[in-house]
Amino acid sequence: MSLTDPKTNAGPKATAVPRWRAARPRPASRRIGGTRAAERLEPLPVLDRPTSPTMATLHTLIAVVFLVVLGARIQFWQGATIGFAIAVLLIPLWVGELRKYRGATWFVIGALAASASGVWLTEWASSDHATSQGITIAQTIVLLGPVLSIGAILWTRTVLTPARIAVFYGVGLLIRAFLEGPGGTIYNSNVWKFQYSVPLTIILLGLALATRRRWVELLVVAGLCAMSIANDSRSLFAILLLAFCLVAWQMRPTSTTRRASTTRVVIGIGIAAAAVFNVGQALLLDGVLGAETQARTVAQLDQSGSILLGGRPELAATAALFAHQPSGFGSGTYASLNDIIVAKAGMASIGYDPNNGYVETFMFGLGFEVHSVAGDLWVRFGLVGLAFAAFIAWIAIVGLGHGIARRSASAVVIYLGVRLCWDLLFSPLYSSVPTLILFFGLAFVPRIDRLSQSSTSRGRPAPAARRTPDPTSSRTGVVR
Repeated sequence: MSLTDPKTNAGPKATAVPRWRAARPRPASRRIGGTRAAERLEPLPVLDRPTSPTMATLHTLIAVVFLVVLGARIQFWQGATIGFAIAVLLIPLWVGELRKYRGATWFVIGALAASASGVWLTEWASSDHATSQGITIAQTIVLLGPVLSIGAILWTRTVLTPARIAVFYGVGLLIRAFLEGPGGTIYNSNVWKFQYSVPLTIILLGLALATRRRWVELLVVAGLCAMSIANDSRSLFAILLLAFCLVAWQMRPTSTTRRASTTRVVIGIGIAAAAVFNVGQALLLDGVLGAETQARTVAQLDQSGSILLGGRPELAATAALFAHQPSGFGSGTYASLNDIIVAKAGMASIGYDPNNGYVETFMFGLGFEVHSVAGDLWVRFGLVGLAFAAFIAWIAIVGLGHGIARRSASAVVIYLGVRLCWDLLFSPLYSSVPTLILFFGLAFVPRIDRLSQSSTSRGRPAPAARRTPDPTSSRTGVVR
């Protein structure tokens, strides 16, 4: 009788591992309640990397240059940047990537429909409003340029990890901050708040993501919160404080009987946001964040009864304009005198004095600017633009809830998602573009079949389909 094992082909002198030992899987090391698994992020993969080493190197170099140039926002014509132009040149590489990510194709379709609506509204308003072809082109570029850039960032995920994407893009934003320099007395007096906070936050959170350790992310977010307090950045402090809570929540002990659903997590995010707002307002009123910040907060409360309305009176102007003309005005339309009077009346209704030059110069000097992403999309692109803004909000909120429920959302994606929700109501579209681009570039998640193909191509077994997957096995960010 032969002594050779037919399974291992090993004889008496062979050193192969016995069949019974090789077949026994080694259990994953876990602490009580799954704490160790909750403290680490799963390695974020590079998807569909080119098989040729030369092509992989070339694509990586192109991706790095694109991310840095895109972040630098170097303009050359009508609001178009060199980064947008590179994204157009890269269309053959990234257009096929859209269908591999859930929601990405509809995102592009929604942006194209909104831009067409803005052109049509401009033509429709030309009978009683002054219009400008140049402004139409510029506003359309502000809408479509970021969408093209998001598609290109999805392609960069074939050669770079999300952590590296965030770092290289943040470096570009930092270069932009240096190139711009101080924008005036108020900007020069607080360079952290107006120039360096966003680039450094993205870079540091990207580096923290590269470690794949939750406690590192928590330390970085806590340090950024302290920096925001010291530099009178109220909104950034609130955003980072909420991000800190959501990152910490993912480190809770794992439950073996019940997994958090997306709906419950979304409700929890809303409750946490309300709690952060109330705590932050109390700190501001008590002077914990500085006497100057306290005085400004008290003045805004006395003026309109709310920090949000007092700090963003443009919301009242938007509401008044919407009641006046719900269909919107067009991407290349100038505000008429009647439109300005309506907007001023809305701002005056909350106790704000609109006769200070700000309304005529900033809000209506070149078209319409109502200081919110949702408002800008509506006023320039009509009801289609408003529907696109609602789609953006849905992706951000539900996507964050899905990722946090599965403990797969990184601190940088949470920060960008929370900031996007803030920008939808309180920040202009143009200034929100940098963080919006990066959020969707990182937040869109590949379809399950693509993850399976990517795993198989690297010699790893494809993840088995099951109804309730292990929350620590999710491979990427948030949107499902």
